[in-house]
Amino acid sequence: MFIYSDDITEIIAKYIDCKYTVTEVGHHNLGRHLVYLIKDEKENSYILKIYGKAFRFCNELTGLKLLRDKIKCPKLLISGKVFSEIEWLLMSNIEGIILGNVWKELSNENKVYIMQQMGEILGRIHSAYKYDYYGAWQEYGTFILNHKDFMEYRKNSDKIIIENIIRQDIPHKELIMHSYEKLIKYYDDIKPRDVPRLCHHDFSARNMLINREKEGWKISGIIDFEHCYPDDPDIDFTDLYHTVFLEEPWLKEPFMKRYKEYLKIKEDVLEYKMKYYLLNKGLFICSWAYYTAPEYYLQGIKLLERLDDMQ
Repeated sequence: MFIYSDDITEIIAKYIDCKYTVTEVGHHNLGRHLVYLIKDEKENSYILKIYGKAFRFCNELTGLKLLRDKIKCPKLLISGKVFSEIEWLLMSNIEGIILGNVWKELSNENKVYIMQQMGEILGRIHSAYKYDYYGAWQEYGTFILNHKDFMEYRKNSDKIIIENIIRQDIPHKELIMHSYEKLIKYYDDIKPRDVPRLCHHDFSARNMLINREKEGWKISGIIDFEHCYPDDPDIDFTDLYHTVFLEEPWLKEPFMKRYKEYLKIKEDVLEYKMKYYLLNKGLFICSWAYYTAPEYYLQGIKLLERLDDMQ
């Protein structure tokens, strides 16, 4: 994995013309990407992200370009490659703290206020653009399969997940395979909401930045667009259900009310599809996290166990 070096320092110097400091942020232990906070002596701050996985650079670059005037998100500054292959982005830094770090400390009133803001943000993202395919951006090239059919796309995605699981020597295989068997039973019933739309794919408190204001905590921006590409918009509710709505279902109403100002949605249909998407989420976590992020792997197992108890 590439590490911060004089090569990046030289590139940054082309944009920042004064002294600056560099601080490591993000989850470098996962071995996927490297993220650094850069602050200069003029009190400007930036985020440098160096990508260690294929396609994530294009996702983030494209998503931020498309949404720069739609929502509060980082502004692209410069980008490039190191050693002709390692992609990186320098973007503006949004001040604030991670919502997920203080969620449990918020009052119920403030949680409602935050959910209303998040409903508006997701509504703006989903209503911004429509597409005629699901999956990776066409900008990747002709070697990428752009799925026109929703179920073909879902089955292919699920196949990749279960094949990754089968190849690994991990525990809980009986629960995992049982969950997969339940997941594929939804294939005959689930349908896309309407057309493929721009999706974030990691829409949760861990990617929301907040600041304290007179009326309470307020969202200052949303980050992490490395999974951003066209998809069924209902998939973006999965992380909210997983991390918020399953435990605090009363927060769904203020979120949905604001979201519906931008797009129509049938909540009964969404509730049914969430059973599928949550199974998919749990299986996806288990497909990669056991060796890399064992605590997160256990979150995936816990989700599958909970879904098993619910059905």
